[in-house]
Amino acid sequence: MMQEKKLFVKECNKIFLYLLLVLSTLIIIHIEFVIGAGVAAPYWDTPGNERPLIMYPGEEKTIEYLLQNLVGDKDVSFNVKLLNGSEIASLVDINNQYLVKSNTKDIPVKLYIKVPLNALLETKYKVSLEFITVPVSATGQIQFGTGYKESFDVIVQEKAPEPVPEQPPPAEEKKIPITLYVII
Repeated sequence: MMQEKKLFVKECNKIFLYLLLVLSTLIIIHIEFVIGAGVAAPYWDTPGNERPLIMYPGEEKTIEYLLQNLVGDKDVSFNVKLLNGSEIASLVDINNQYLVKSNTKDIPVKLYIKVPLNALLETKYKVSLEFITVPVSATGQIQFGTGYKESFDVIVQEKAPEPVPEQPPPAEEKKIPITLYVII
C-alpha cells in the first residue's frame, strides 16, 4: 500500500512538471517583448564615465531627454517621473505620458533646472528620472514594459567671467609727409 502511494505521488509530480512546462512554453510564445524603445540622456552619472551638468548659482536651463522606439511595429507609451532633485528640477510638460510611435526617435522630454541663487559652490544635486514603457495596444496577450532610470549630478560652480570682446589695436595715425616747395 505504501509503495503504491509513493508511485502515485511520483507519477503526479511528473504530470505536474509536464503541465508546468507546457504552460510556461505557451506563455512565452504569447509574450510580446518591448525592445527597441529607449532613452537618450544628455547627462549621466555612470561611474568612471560621468557627464555632470555644471551650473552657477541662480542659473536656469531646460534640458531634453530624447525617447525612441526604433525596433518593431508597436507603438509604446512612456510614463516619466522625477525621482530625485525636485528641489531644483521639474518636468516641463503637465502630462508625463509620452506616445512614441513605431520607428520614431527624438521625442523630447523637457526638464527645467534652476539652481538657487544662494547655492554654495561645489554643491552637488542628484537628479533622477524614471521612464517606464507601457505597450499601447493590449490585444489580450501578456505584454511587458521596460523601466529605465536615468540620473546625473548638477554641480554648482562659479560663473565664468564674461569674455571681454577683443578690441582691435588702435590704428596708427598715418603721417602724411608734407613737402614744402618754395617757389622763387
